[in-house]
Amino acid sequence: MQREMFEPPELQVKPKEGAREPRLWFRRFAIWPGPGGQPIQDCTFGPGLNIIWSPDPVDRGVRDGDEPPPGPGHGAGKTLVCRLLRYCMGEPHFASDVLRTKISSAFKDGRVGVEVIVEGKPWAVVRSIGVFGHDLVLEGAALETAISSEMAATGMEPFVQMLAERFVTPDVAALVANAPERAWLLALAWLSRDQECHFSKVTEWRVDGGKSGSPAHGMSAGDATNVVRALIGAITPKERDLEAQLAKFKKERDDEARGVERRRWLIENALKKLLKEIGIEGQAIPDGDLLGPFLRNAASSRVAKVAVVDAKGEMASVPDLEAAADEAQKEVERLTNEITSSEGKANTAAAVAKQIESETPGLSATIDEAEAPMCPVCEVPIDRGLAEGCKLSHKLPNLTSLHERRAKNAQDLRKKQAEERQAKQTVERLRLNLAAANAKRDKARRDLTAARKLRDERTEAWYAVRRTGDDVDSLEKLFSEHAAAEKKVDRLDEQLKKLKKEVAAERDQHALVFSRLGSHFDPLVRRLLGRLPTASGKVHQDGNGLQLVVDFGGERNTPAIDLVKVLAFDLATLCRSIEGATQLPALLIHDSPRSSDLGLSIYHELFRLMHELEDVGGAPLFQYIVTTTSRPPDELVGDDRVRLKLKGAPAEARLLGRDL
Repeated sequence: MQREMFEPPELQVKPKEGAREPRLWFRRFAIWPGPGGQPIQDCTFGPGLNIIWSPDPVDRGVRDGDEPPPGPGHGAGKTLVCRLLRYCMGEPHFASDVLRTKISSAFKDGRVGVEVIVEGKPWAVVRSIGVFGHDLVLEGAALETAISSEMAATGMEPFVQMLAERFVTPDVAALVANAPERAWLLALAWLSRDQECHFSKVTEWRVDGGKSGSPAHGMSAGDATNVVRALIGAITPKERDLEAQLAKFKKERDDEARGVERRRWLIENALKKLLKEIGIEGQAIPDGDLLGPFLRNAASSRVAKVAVVDAKGEMASVPDLEAAADEAQKEVERLTNEITSSEGKANTAAAVAKQIESETPGLSATIDEAEAPMCPVCEVPIDRGLAEGCKLSHKLPNLTSLHERRAKNAQDLRKKQAEERQAKQTVERLRLNLAAANAKRDKARRDLTAARKLRDERTEAWYAVRRTGDDVDSLEKLFSEHAAAEKKVDRLDEQLKKLKKEVAAERDQHALVFSRLGSHFDPLVRRLLGRLPTASGKVHQDGNGLQLVVDFGGERNTPAIDLVKVLAFDLATLCRSIEGATQLPALLIHDSPRSSDLGLSIYHELFRLMHELEDVGGAPLFQYIVTTTSRPPDELVGDDRVRLKLKGAPAEARLLGRDL
């Protein structure tokens, strides 16, 4: 309600008393193929708005000529102009390695130069763009003098040092980079953003892959925010020190917190392993200092259980059981050998008896023949007496010998049969003894195995209890370290909370800086959005960095609105520099700021705004150099503020006047 009762404030800029011109501005820009030759380009700049335009053939108006420019509006050299201006202000390089090689091949002794006014004094700066390095800076001289081949090189260091001393205070340099020249190059990066950054982030000035050699390459958003704050006077050494402490404590706290989590994981796994080894998984366990003694007692109890023997008492020692098992094995082997020997004897006796028994029938037949012999002539049985009387045969069998032989054969048969029976009886007896010996041996082996197992279990149990003790010691150490780390994290949290309060208090002291910056940012946002009365803009800084807010019908964060935020912020800082509120020069170099589908109405409003800002203080107190492919507003198309007009084709209409 209250907001609708009053018109929103317009942009109001109060120049620094006594100011007559910008503290730093480019007066002239020229490119030569070499010393002594005619310049390829030679244009003048002035305070206020300066436009470098490469027209798009289809983007035409009533003030343009009859013939549209040939070729596209791109590739004409607008970005190279911006980079050459930066190069003449101290940046190490003006293009990528590939483009620099092409330019140096085309212009082996090429030079670029600017006349720049610093605090009312002219300086001529000439730098090499060819293969022969030659940097020259002269105070109070014109470019014609500096480009002379008779002038010896001076290098850029004195000039950059002078710029740093004029536009970066020692306190700011200490806050930014501890080196004034580096601090100046960071300020230059902010004042002349890379086109490739597309004006999408307020703290993004140089693309990561850029080749300018600026220290802004790869700079984090947090570091860039601190650079901005230092350059606009919104940070003090005390706050910087506090923020450094805050970052240090935060890192230490994060490291400790990670250690706490890791130890917690180690404790959980170690405790789980211990409970499994002791055999008390799933049981309730005490906490704190009681856990260690509890685990040791549980481990000792497990050892005692393992060490208990059967009801008959302590088993024999393993060596005794090993000796008994060996004796039992030897007895089995002895009996086995005896059985084998007795079985051999029995088999031998049986074989001999069988042989003797096979001879008996033949022997009996021989005796029978001897007792009733046959006549060899007539083959008729002969009476022995008669035969003896007739003396027909004088060779009769020895009947007595045959009877003796049969008797001995019968005796031998009985003896071998007795030997066989005795051997078989011995085998039977030995087999009974062998069965008993086997049983005794098997029992001895079982006893030995049981004794060895018991011994191993006891040994393992004792080793286990010792390991368990060591593991409990390690676990208690982990608990102790964990508790100490948690206390340290709590202490660091308290320190961080205290430091954050101190940092916030310091930042509150700079709230006025952001408030005054916001007093320019707010109307600039409204102006760029077509004087929209419901739009508003805010600038503030919190723990997450520099925050730019644009609100109309709700906070907006589209790519085009983000571009408006960056433009408004840069212009607000420019206004603060005009007022003398910063040490920065009131200078901006914006290379093709129309991106992210930015509306032409917003884009043209930017040109009109900068044109109107020239009237603040009676004479332009700033310099704004802008390159564009899009057509400027009609009223500026034929104006002398269009300092350089380039074309994409033909080659001679480009910045360097030729193909590379």
